[in-house]
Amino acid sequence: MPVIEDTKSDCEQLRDAAWNALGNIRHTQVRQFALDKLQSDIENAWAAFIINYQEQDEHILIERAKSVEVDFECKTSWHRMQIDILNMVDNGLKAPAVLLFHIYNSTYCSCCRELALRQMGKRRLLTNEILEECLYDSNSDIRFYAKQYLNRRKTVLNI
Repeated sequence: MPVIEDTKSDCEQLRDAAWNALGNIRHTQVRQFALDKLQSDIENAWAAFIINYQEQDEHILIERAKSVEVDFECKTSWHRMQIDILNMVDNGLKAPAVLLFHIYNSTYCSCCRELALRQMGKRRLLTNEILEECLYDSNSDIRFYAKQYLNRRKTVLNI
């Protein structure tokens, strides 16, 4: 596949364009190439891996996602990786619950934390402890969501 070969180009622009293209191509060759490169070049291979993700890849997804340090200065690719995980739902895929909890607990991005929280809510993964913690979140949308969720939970239990 020529676009895979372009990832090895001496031309940085061509190399970057090829990796960007692979992040939009669902194909068995792209999947295998991404899996092969995931260990040595996670920043480039990540998008191609996510677009070609299959359920049997869950352990790889979890291990690789958790292996990237979440740093305040965003010197690693953690933020893009977390966004890609949260956007898996757009491709009809469910991110592993453990990664939703990981994102909620580790992210510095309140938007990502909110998306993780909402996905956990839709899948009924939220505990009262998490929801009560959210009542004090810096993001007002998270506080509002948690308050509504807790109120609905209390209403259902009182019926």
